[in-house]
Amino acid sequence: DCRVDRDKVLIECALGARWGFYKFPPSPADDDPVGEGRLTWRMVELEAPILGPDDVAWLGGDAARVAIGFDLSLPLRDQIERAKRLLQLVQRQRRRSGDVPALSIVAQRERLCTSLRLLDAGVAGAPEADLMAISGDWRGLLEQACAMRDVGYRQLTAWPD
Repeated sequence: DCRVDRDKVLIECALGARWGFYKFPPSPADDDPVGEGRLTWRMVELEAPILGPDDVAWLGGDAARVAIGFDLSLPLRDQIERAKRLLQLVQRQRRRSGDVPALSIVAQRERLCTSLRLLDAGVAGAPEADLMAISGDWRGLLEQACAMRDVGYRQLTAWPD
């Protein structure tokens, strides 16, 4: 317990929490708190993957994905500003060309409704002819809809209206 003497928090606990430990401090008698899982790091979700020199699988030929290199030996501020401007330019170009649709509820309304109709039809056991009547590309859309249903729905909250 990290609270002592009138509910004061131990400095070790405060610093441990700041640096990612949520079970801190370990007992001095404990010889292996990390190996036994009694001292663990908070899970950190990486928003931007770090790609290795040979890692092109992440791009996957998807026009919506771009990889930009940074030289970590140089100051990051200027590199990040240049990268931001480049990303904005590439995003505008790819949206104009139609390669990258805008991910917003309004822009994706029709696709989302079609996805819901396909999921409903699949659950109801509809024949392929009925699925084909919903969309000519029903197989690809149904696959995307299943992925969205399984884990992708969490991204919808980040989409603008």
